[in-house]
Amino acid sequence: LKRYITPNASCQKIDAILEALAQNTRVEALYIQNFDRGFFDEQMDKLIEVLKLKRIWALNIGEISEVSLDAWYRLLDALPHSAVTHMYATEQFLRGTDLKKLMRDAIR
Repeated sequence: LKRYITPNASCQKIDAILEALAQNTRVEALYIQNFDRGFFDEQMDKLIEVLKLKRIWALNIGEISEVSLDAWYRLLDALPHSAVTHMYATEQFLRGTDLKKLMRDAIR
């Protein structure tokens, strides 16, 4: 996405992208990284719904700092119900938790 929108993209732009991904059947790898100004818990929940469609198998969701730990745990719970087999999430926002290990286990 970084090729098409800037890192300071708004929530509305991220929402539009996630809504388009819900309809798209060709995108299999999603690089939705470093969108701090437009990616919050609501966007994480929309992403989770997209992932549950089982079309995306590779996910880079690094440097997303404005998402709560609860939302990260919701993503963790959704991973077994997705097709994600390859994933990157920045550890610095997950410090003090076992989320990284649990996510790794969930996609295997």
